Amino acid sequence: MGEHIMQWLNANVMELGLIELQQFQKWLEIVDGAVKENVKRILVEARKITQGLVPQPPIASASYYQFG
Repeated sequence: MGEHIMQWLNANVMELGLIELQQFQKWLEIVDGAVKENVKRILVEARKITQGLVPQPPIASASYYQFG
């Protein structure tokens, strides 16, 4: 698939006909979808990592707020 996409990316779009342009659009949509899925996966993984590394604020007990 990568080789086929590279052929499309190296093509001179000004020389393509309507059918070729429609095929090119389909390939671009496939690439766009793959990139979006990878970004989503990476962001989910990054959140998991950072949630484990960020210190949580201490939980205050009821006695903390009592004056006396």
